Amino acid sequence: MGLFKEICEAFESTCTVQKTTLGNGTIRLMRQCEPVDFAVRWIEQNREMPTR
Repeated sequence: MGLFKEICEAFESTCTVQKTTLGNGTIRLMRQCEPVDFAVRWIEQNREMPTR
């Protein structure tokens, strides 16, 4: 699974995301700062940073 998909699934399982249909697709509505802040925390907690 790709990193972006992992973060999105974790975000949607723990945060409020409104889903609605637009045309043939599903869109997700949320405040934009929430997923960015979540992704930063998720990466810090779940990914090893390379050592220099």
